[in-house]
Amino acid sequence: MAGPLIALFGTAWFPYITASLVAIFTISLCILGGEALDWTATTGGSIGVLCAAIVLGIIAGMIVRRNIWLMVGLLGAIAGFFSGNFLFAFIAGLSSWEAVWGYWLIVSVCALAGCLIACKKGVPIVMICTAFAGSYLFMRSWTLFFPGNWPSESDIMSGASI
Repeated sequence: MAGPLIALFGTAWFPYITASLVAIFTISLCILGGEALDWTATTGGSIGVLCAAIVLGIIAGMIVRRNIWLMVGLLGAIAGFFSGNFLFAFIAGLSSWEAVWGYWLIVSVCALAGCLIACKKGVPIVMICTAFAGSYLFMRSWTLFFPGNWPSESDIMSGASI
């Protein structure tokens, strides 16, 4: 439940929160990629994907912690990714369009736009991005306790009906 911490103290603890957020995001993307490539079909594959994801997440957090503009850009990209995820869930909720390529296109374009806007605007965007990313993570964690009423990334990746 890191969402409220990120949302409330993201600017005050910017280097630590952003490095942690990048690490968590990297771990999540690696696990999603492993699931999409069907590497998690076996127990050994699941353990391998999890270990690789944790190592890559820690490395990404350590690299990002040392470069302020990389932190700002990646924070904008993460917030853009979450915005794209929200946008795709909204579109999928209103229509029956559930294309995986559409999901990746929307989240990629939004992540790129978020990165560019964050690098251009700086501090105000950092405050908005940490508040948005923390709030998004907080609400996503509630879907683990009350599943079924909110589309999830794993549903989109597996092609399940949203």
